[in-house]
Amino acid sequence: MKFLRNAYGWPSLFAVLALSVLLGLVSGCGKKEKAAFEPGSKWIEDMQERVAEDIEDPAKKIDMLALVDQAEKDLSQLDRVVQKLYADLGTLNDNYNSTPEEYQKVISGFEADRKEVWDRVADSRFKMRDLATIEEWETLTDIKKRKGLYQQTIRQPGQ
Repeated sequence: MKFLRNAYGWPSLFAVLALSVLLGLVSGCGKKEKAAFEPGSKWIEDMQERVAEDIEDPAKKIDMLALVDQAEKDLSQLDRVVQKLYADLGTLNDNYNSTPEEYQKVISGFEADRKEVWDRVADSRFKMRDLATIEEWETLTDIKKRKGLYQQTIRQPGQ
């Protein structure tokens, strides 16, 4: 870049501009796309690792991992239920003539779907607890070991 040191006038301005454009292009190419949202993925990964590491009985391990997989499906279903609520409310908001009854119907449907899914998640949790001994359960739920439990479950609007 010797030509930039003592150069004055249009050639140096052009060189600086060209360098800026080049750096902008290079830095823009390194950007990664946003990862796909996977509801509860940190919790799922964390619990799968804990079950694999801490449960000794192979049959119990298989049953517990199946329950974790079911919880993963349920969290994805819950995400779809929430996204449907956002879409339905958006549609109602766009309609000047929408009625309070229509809003109530959408919210009531959401609450029923949400309760059904959360009941399944809670059911899976208690089935896992019933499969585990007290010591195993304490190890599986030890908060000091948590890597991502509950940090990412449901997508918020705009994500």
